[in-house]
Amino acid sequence: MFPPNLLLISERLFHQHGNRNFAKLFRNMLQMSDVRHRMVMLPGQQQLRDVLPVQVAGGRFVLFQSGGISERRRFFSAQRQTSIAEEFLRIFPDADIVLSQLRLEGTQISLNADTALVSDKVLWDNRNYKSLQIIEDLEQLLERRVLIVPSLHSDDSGSLAGFMRIAPNGTVLIQDSPLLEKGFRRRLESQFRRQHLPTKLLPNPYPQLSKKHPSGYLGYLELGQSVYYPIFGNNEADVKAVETMALLYPDAGCVLLNPKPFGGYNGWVFLQTWSAEVDQQASRASDKAYGKPARAAEGEC
Repeated sequence: MFPPNLLLISERLFHQHGNRNFAKLFRNMLQMSDVRHRMVMLPGQQQLRDVLPVQVAGGRFVLFQSGGISERRRFFSAQRQTSIAEEFLRIFPDADIVLSQLRLEGTQISLNADTALVSDKVLWDNRNYKSLQIIEDLEQLLERRVLIVPSLHSDDSGSLAGFMRIAPNGTVLIQDSPLLEKGFRRRLESQFRRQHLPTKLLPNPYPQLSKKHPSGYLGYLELGQSVYYPIFGNNEADVKAVETMALLYPDAGCVLLNPKPFGGYNGWVFLQTWSAEVDQQASRASDKAYGKPARAAEGEC
């Protein structure tokens, strides 16, 4: 779609799991790799990917409202949407941002150059609109075809993050987990097959666990010509997952994130970071580094 070259990082990373040193290690790794990044503070407990705009093209973004229509305490009112847009424009004054009245959180959408996968939760959260109208509006806003996909029923109901993701070549990646029933997976694969989208099932890094682990292989980050990819110390699953990624990103440099400390927190790395293609933001690589260097192996996926 476009090569992301700037990573925004939520301050919440410093407080997840009681391990403040983790975010310092992560940021220091980015500085050592000369990855442009910036720390962002958000009001409340929002996840960065839920509230920031979705990039649809170079310099063009769509900012949706967040929070279900039936929630008593909505995370995102129209007023707060406007304040986020103003803050975003302060950081990126040349950005073109469209404000949408639709409720759609960033963790409920995954898109490539041609297709956007959107959780069926968008239909429930916007039930004051007709379903066909929602899809039509989304296709116009996102400038690509929209496929409404069934969400995995879990504590994060409606979220695609860590569960499903579309790669640049159109392959839909599905993360295996104890919550992913075989019948449900077959229905997903059948739906994508009808849309001429191939699927790949990534192994469960923790098959011995009886519940969904917060980490998964789908939490990788794309930045420039590199893919920051998690491994978890499960040699069989790690090798299989990396081999799959090598086919999807044959020309990308690969940074394998060591499972300690990165593996156990990878879900939060993905949710609390946001990457985009921007030209007007100066590099932050000259900032003073803090924390000890993180161990990472560089090579090719």
